[in-house]
Amino acid sequence: MPLDPVLFIVGFVVGGGCVIMLGRSLLDDHDRRIVIPATAVCALLCGGVVGWSFNYFFHYASMGPQ
Repeated sequence: MPLDPVLFIVGFVVGGGCVIMLGRSLLDDHDRRIVIPATAVCALLCGGVVGWSFNYFFHYASMGPQ
């Protein structure tokens, strides 16, 4: 299955953005030295998974019934 870069980037931004927004809300109550690196790692992982998922599902949705 070819990777569509536009779908991957959109999914990456959506997934990573959600994690970053969650991380920003945690900054008020928790230590910055833990929250910022954890948020960055989770945003990269979640962004990658959501980006791949967008690519996978939209690729097969565009193929139609077989």
